[in-house]
Amino acid sequence: ALATTYAGVLDERQLVHHSEQFYEAGERLKGIAILEIVVASFPESWFPVSIMADLQIEGGDTTLAIANYKKSLVLNPDNRWATDRLKELGE
Repeated sequence: ALATTYAGVLDERQLVHHSEQFYEAGERLKGIAILEIVVASFPESWFPVSIMADLQIEGGDTTLAIANYKKSLVLNPDNRWATDRLKELGE
């Protein structure tokens, strides 16, 4: 609902930056919640999906991270970061 309310007003990169700030400040759930809004608001964007996977790796959830790296590659097959990370994870 929040994403719909602010559709067209949200700045993707700025929101990703804020999510990382929350995450680094120890508020992991808030950081991920913001990323979920970004992913829902920008469904064609690979960047927030890839960042979500990075945070999931840091949080120890490799299963979801792998799924999100793969999703980011569907959206952007040239995402070398995701390709490299998947190789590191044995995928």
